[in-house]
Amino acid sequence: MNQKYKSLIIETAVLLQSLILLLAITLPIHEECVYQAQLSEADASLIHISAQLQNYYSQHGVYPSSLKADFVINQSWIEIQSSEIAGKYFRESAYRYWSGGGSSFDLSCAAGIVLISDRTLNQSGNLVGGI
Repeated sequence: MNQKYKSLIIETAVLLQSLILLLAITLPIHEECVYQAQLSEADASLIHISAQLQNYYSQHGVYPSSLKADFVINQSWIEIQSSEIAGKYFRESAYRYWSGGGSSFDLSCAAGIVLISDRTLNQSGNLVGGI
């Protein structure tokens, strides 16, 4: 094998090692960015739904009653279309609502295969879970 081919093989090996190193560095960063985008989508939808609940509360003095975790879409109290909360990572069926006697509420975005745990928002504006 002549010298030209030996140097070509060495250069190719160095290039491949460099590409593998770059991939090893950037892949965890990319995964973290995607996860943060998923959390942001869930949070934005939960806050949007919460605003609808606050509007209902200001008009009726109580939150809509729900003894079990109901789907948010198609409830009489909400003026949000499914396309407004269905995004890249979650469908409208991921969002659920429940209220104990109308004095408080909890909203959740089901973890599914996207988040580690359910993301929940209560009437105080506290976001918990998902991490």
